[in-house]
Amino acid sequence: MINPIINKIRKKEEDNSVSIGIVGDVSFHNIDVPSIDFFTPLISVMQNTDIVIANIETVVSNRNLSPVKKQGIFLKSDPNFLKILKKIGVDVALLANNHIDDYGLDGIYDSIEALTKEEILSFGVKGLEELSINKKGISFRLRGVVTPYESDEFLTSYGKSLNSIEMVESCDASHLIYFIHGFDELYSIPFPWRVKLLKQIRDKVLPAALISGHQHIYQGYSLGEIPICWSYGNGFISIDYHSKSNIDATISCYSVLHFDKKGCYQIDEYYYRFSQEGISILSEHELKEVLDRVRKGSECTKIYEQNECLWEEECYENFNTHRFKQNIVINFLYDIYRFYRFRRQIKYIHYRYMFLGYLKRKWGINLYKLWKYY
Repeated sequence: MINPIINKIRKKEEDNSVSIGIVGDVSFHNIDVPSIDFFTPLISVMQNTDIVIANIETVVSNRNLSPVKKQGIFLKSDPNFLKILKKIGVDVALLANNHIDDYGLDGIYDSIEALTKEEILSFGVKGLEELSINKKGISFRLRGVVTPYESDEFLTSYGKSLNSIEMVESCDASHLIYFIHGFDELYSIPFPWRVKLLKQIRDKVLPAALISGHQHIYQGYSLGEIPICWSYGNGFISIDYHSKSNIDATISCYSVLHFDKKGCYQIDEYYYRFSQEGISILSEHELKEVLDRVRKGSECTKIYEQNECLWEEECYENFNTHRFKQNIVINFLYDIYRFYRFRRQIKYIHYRYMFLGYLKRKWGINLYKLWKYY
């Protein structure tokens, strides 16, 4: 049993309340379908949550499908793993992510069919952009979008640019929970430009909660009348690339948002480690370290300059040319080589600004203004 970290936003005002659990990225593409014991430390809390939403970051199919994308990691999982997710309490599948379309429309159809068979509701692709749920007399609208650099053939973006955030029809009778997937990966500090975007979405759309994904590191919540999750991180997924790039990717968090009719009044966090062997509980030292990291990252989002500075420092560490620090010529040549490796990905803003952040931190070269934000 994992003990929660309880974050109170305000006092509960209604007798009725609904708990909504958020599970980060889920994929069993490289893991045999486990037994329910695989999830033992989390089972009771998930089964006692009123509504559990999991980001299904994989195509779910047992057909021999061909990828439609030219490059990248293609994720496809055995439909039988959904039976286990259902048993541990997952009710809803978020499909707005960059892997649900790895195998095109056939993969999406197979995934929705498999989810429906297990009585797991789904949303987040075109035609299923929103899902409405009523529980204990409290209504919710779940909306899933992606950032514009993802495919718009099957997925819906928040808009075409930072300044064209699409409004969502408001409804005073229900709580809108807005999920957005995209931007940088594998950073512990919230991406400054994503922070800017999420704050604009918060101020324009006015959801009851704003939940961000795609970063494989849990980054926690900024608490307030409209709580923002900077990244829900990994849920049940194990990829070597993640752990090799950032050890924080191995530590996950199941977060539970508590709502009354006015809105979210409390968020509980259940931290754990996920591997191909299953879920394990963190030691006191590990928990303290991750709490310090999450609070540091969440606090820095209040001040843009502080957020930018901490993120630049992490860019510097992730490029990691320290091995050549005694030779400035070799160091600089290695930087050019790293940039060459990223040349095909420079159209993506997260890679673009990662490199610019590194240049500014390492060499004092500020080229931010050369590339505008979308």
